Amino acid sequence: MSKSENVDNFHTNWSKTVEGTLVMVACTGEYTGNASRYCRSDGKWEVPNYSKCISNSIEQIKEQTAKFLSGASDYDNVTIILNNLENITRDNNKLRSGDLNASSDILNEIAKYITNHTEELSVDQLEIFGSLCDNLLHERNHQSWGELNNEGSAGVTSLVSAVTEYNDAFDEVIDGEFSFVVAKENVVMEVGKTSSDEITVPNRLTPSDSWISDSATEIKLKKNICSGLTGYSSTFYRNISHLFPEYLLQNGDIRPFNGSYGVNSIIAEFTVHGTTCSDYTLIIKFDHLLENYSKPLCGHWDFSAP
Repeated sequence: MSKSENVDNFHTNWSKTVEGTLVMVACTGEYTGNASRYCRSDGKWEVPNYSKCISNSIEQIKEQTAKFLSGASDYDNVTIILNNLENITRDNNKLRSGDLNASSDILNEIAKYITNHTEELSVDQLEIFGSLCDNLLHERNHQSWGELNNEGSAGVTSLVSAVTEYNDAFDEVIDGEFSFVVAKENVVMEVGKTSSDEITVPNRLTPSDSWISDSATEIKLKKNICSGLTGYSSTFYRNISHLFPEYLLQNGDIRPFNGSYGVNSIIAEFTVHGTTCSDYTLIIKFDHLLENYSKPLCGHWDFSAP
């Protein structure tokens, strides 16, 4: 086995070992935990597993988050935690799959906290939250997200679930007509309330040079008989289609893709809140990313799926 095969992208040196062996080594650099790698029976290494490697800085934020949620922290709001994590993950080429897992866990904990403490929400905080998610979803981290997928982890699903729960909390604090958009390189988030008979996301009435402006994907709610304000939240993800767990849930059965299926659009999420409608129409339109697909079907991403 050549030397180049023994040193991976994170400069971990995997020494020669017996075939059919799972090797564990301490995480290199400023990291806690252990990395593992399996040497197959043919003498070839599989992809390293860094899901248990967490940088010291993110581990510290994880501990700070736990203290804050227990009331034992000096921090007086979650914005400080979000801002610190955003700073660490911005332009960071060294994030490992364990960092992505830990960051997703932090965001899920914060989203749950915010749901019960909506007084701490602000548009500035939403901007930071969006920037943080954008950092984590950057293409430089796709290999690590893929590793989590291969390990059977919830992977990027955990992050998307946190985004949805966090955005939904804004419905409790918006009192009147309002719309706010966070447009980033990899994600576009919008929260708002309106009395209009029609809601269309993304909002194409607002001039934008965002990538979402070039996509025909949109979700439109037409209200025929409704009363009061309608709250809504939406998120569009530019480049995570290939990070899906590659199986379908059909009639309660799990069916692997086996090369027969693929996700051929950007990912869109839309939630409606707090309105009384006896008659409405929801129109969802997806713009295909590639042309060489046949027999298209629409799928629903179930966050609670195994």
